[in-house]
Amino acid sequence: MFKEALKAIGKVLTVPLPKKKTEQGLEFGNIEFKDVNFAYGKDSFELKNINLTFKKNSLNAFVGASGCGKKYCI
Repeated sequence: MFKEALKAIGKVLTVPLPKKKTEQGLEFGNIEFKDVNFAYGKDSFELKNINLTFKKNSLNAFVGASGCGKKYCI
């Protein structure tokens, strides 16, 4: 599982970012997830109503004990 998570992170980190705004009007700022749910099955939620905010120009990490659910956030 760890290798798959690293591959997924690598795909996100290697996406080139535009140096300036484009015709689509993209702006860079905070990234926010509201009321996110994740489940393997129909009713077996691993994460329920999770809210995350990543501030612009910040460094973020998921830290916790083994088995606490960090991989579900990636």
